[in-house]
Parts: sequence; structure tokens; C-alpha cells
Amino acid sequence: MGWAQRMKRALFTRGGVHPEPRKVSSIMKIFPGPNPEQVIIPLSQHIGAPCEPVVEIGDEVLVGQKIGDSAEYVSAPVHSSVSGEVTGIKKYPHPGGHDMLAIQITSDHLDRPSPDLQPVAEPLELAPGEIRVRVREGGIVGMGGAGFPTHVKLDTPADKSIEVMIVNGAECEPYLT
Repeated sequence: MGWAQRMKRALFTRGGVHPEPRKVSSIMKIFPGPNPEQVIIPLSQHIGAPCEPVVEIGDEVLVGQKIGDSAEYVSAPVHSSVSGEVTGIKKYPHPGGHDMLAIQITSDHLDRPSPDLQPVAEPLELAPGEIRVRVREGGIVGMGGAGFPTHVKLDTPADKSIEVMIVNGAECEPYLT
């Protein structure tokens, strides 16, 4: 055994989580989950400035409707995942160990979409500035640990241009399937 293998064995023990039936998900059908009775949506789901509510208690909201926004550059709007009634706007416990302002929505179980959710007829004809605005308004952020707002990454210096944009639209634990 060479020095590299001995060093590797000395520094890195075998371990980790290796679930045996990990490949079973590759043959399972995907189906929608049940609509929850209520959702609590934090107003900061990204690095940067948190959003402020743009709805009030008692407002009816639709799927995809903007419920939080910020005027700060490094921020991203937050949208509703259900249609229903806003029943709370207050600080809730956050998985990060602190309280965070969030919006509680009681679902009407109808999944009514916001009229703002319209496809772009000719996406390849959009100007770069229009793309950045749409990406920001869509609340698109990276799936890495920080949730960095994507519109910031697309904002290139005036003397540079983006020729090709590659979007990885899949987020998955690679060990599973």
C-alpha cells in the first residue's frame, strides 16, 4: 500500500449514511402530495435582505402570487405556494434557530393560480434586462446553501455580455438515484 492510500485510511474513515433501498425511488411514480391546511412561509429564503409583507391579514392570495418583496438589490421576492386567506403575519421559529417574520396562509384547497403566472411567448427574443427582471420577480435563487438571488449573478458589467446561460433545473441528492 502506497503512502497516499495509508494517508487516506488514516485521515478518512469509512462511514456516512448509505441507505440500502436508495435506488427504489428510480422506479416509483411521482404524484402530487396533499394540499396542507395551512402554510407558514418565511419572508427570507435567500441570502441578502429579507422581504417585507406585501399582503395583509384577511387578504385572499393565489398560487404564485407575490406575498413579500424588498427594494434591496440582493434580495428576492417570496410567493405563495397555495391559494387561500392570509391568517397571520408574525415572527415564527425558523430552522436556523431564530425567529423570522413569516406569512401564514390557510389553504382553500383550490390551488387557484395567480394571473401573473403567464408564459413568455418568445423567450429567445427577450432582452438581457428583461430576463433579469423576470428572474428577480420570479424569486429565483440558487439551490446552494446561501440561496443567492440569481438575478444578481446575471447582472454583468456593461463591457461584458452573457453568450450562453446554462440552467441546472434539477436538484437531487445524487446518491439516491
